[in-house]
Amino acid sequence: MQGRHPETSIILSDKEKKTIEKIVGSRKAEVRLVQRAKIILFSSNSKLRNQEIGDKVGCSRQIVFKWRKRFCKNRLDGLKDDPRSGHPPAFTAKERTKVLAMSTKSPESEGKHFTDWSTRELAKHIVKKKIVSSIHWTTISDWLRKADIKPHKWEYWLNSTDPDFEKKNAGVRRALRKSSRDV
Repeated sequence: MQGRHPETSIILSDKEKKTIEKIVGSRKAEVRLVQRAKIILFSSNSKLRNQEIGDKVGCSRQIVFKWRKRFCKNRLDGLKDDPRSGHPPAFTAKERTKVLAMSTKSPESEGKHFTDWSTRELAKHIVKKKIVSSIHWTTISDWLRKADIKPHKWEYWLNSTDPDFEKKNAGVRRALRKSSRDV
């Protein structure tokens, strides 16, 4: 096969070799991590060219060159993915929680003249209360769907307006407590 032999020779310490062999033999490791570990293992065991290693592992010689170079520079940490640039989350977990909590409140308790939240009204109200600076109603809709919250059904059986609800419910509570002790 044509091509020159790689200039970077990889010599593994015993600890590195054990770690890489563990990754290669793992059934739960990511496929790309296993492939990178195989590249390093083949590179350390023999004087194979990058193309030959790529053929054995199932990638191009450029990929083999890349991971050999990264391993030589960063050792085992070089097998990990670089951090990706990406759009940072627009809303914090705290803001999401406040939005979801607001969606479970009655609009009347917030001084509104209607009985059910629409996602558009909820978005306007959340911005007005300065929970977030701006939010689109479709974002709220997605969050509610994922959390399985239905603001139009905020009034469940626990919020009964029946004045005798507690008295009627006491028998059910006793029965539930008794059945849980029997189990």
